[in-house]
Amino acid sequence: MDGPPTARDGGGRTSGTQAGRAALGALVHRLLQTVERLLFGAHARSLRLQARLSGLPIPITELGITRGSRLTHGKGQGTFSRWAAIEGELPPPPGFAVDIGSHTGFFSLRLAERGYLVLGCEPSRRLFRIATAAADSAGQPSVAFMPVGVNPANVGSLPDADVVLVLSVFHDWCEAFGFERSVRMLEAVWQRTRKALFFETPNTAENTSIRTFMPAMGASPEAAKGYIEQLLSRLALGEVALLGHFPTDFRGEGERRHLFVVRRRASAGVGD
Repeated sequence: MDGPPTARDGGGRTSGTQAGRAALGALVHRLLQTVERLLFGAHARSLRLQARLSGLPIPITELGITRGSRLTHGKGQGTFSRWAAIEGELPPPPGFAVDIGSHTGFFSLRLAERGYLVLGCEPSRRLFRIATAAADSAGQPSVAFMPVGVNPANVGSLPDADVVLVLSVFHDWCEAFGFERSVRMLEAVWQRTRKALFFETPNTAENTSIRTFMPAMGASPEAAKGYIEQLLSRLALGEVALLGHFPTDFRGEGERRHLFVVRRRASAGVGD
């Protein structure tokens, strides 16, 4: 006559049930991952199409867009030229970089490729999504984007960084907040810059649309260069150098913009 079930028998039934549940859970997990990949792939293709249809002025190589819109002057070549100038002046990585007004992430992603940990700040949700898709497509783990614009209320909360990019965003500050408040914002950004700040802005000699909210910079590009150099000289303990006069890629009338670097003097620390 058979006796009562042993502990071994009960344990076998319990183990079998647990193994079945684990196998089912693993199957469901793989199924959900497959669905997620399909949905994300469709999302990425949608963003790539949005980027192409938007006629964006700069390349997004990670999404297969190797040049800017054919409708804009420069077709993206000015962007590559500016990056070449910036790359040659970067402090040796590793380090932390902040890209203010990161647009679709071109410069942020290049900095990450060079070995920097990068935060890109972009107020446009559409451009933020495209930049994030580009980083995901590249599998770049060293860059993140934040859909937030820098303004007088939050500029003091920016983190300290070895490298900061303020490319073609200062005039937007001037339009939104006024010139003097924008200068104070730039000074606040500089206070958080450990090594190098890269700066570019339109000038009133080559871009008539900004004359209503920015001071006159002279009648020639050379005069405008001198004006911007003087502006950047207000950044305490910084050494200003011109890197070039490049096509902007953002306008179709052949506008060029001066690109500068401000290096912090070796004896000066952040906040000095």
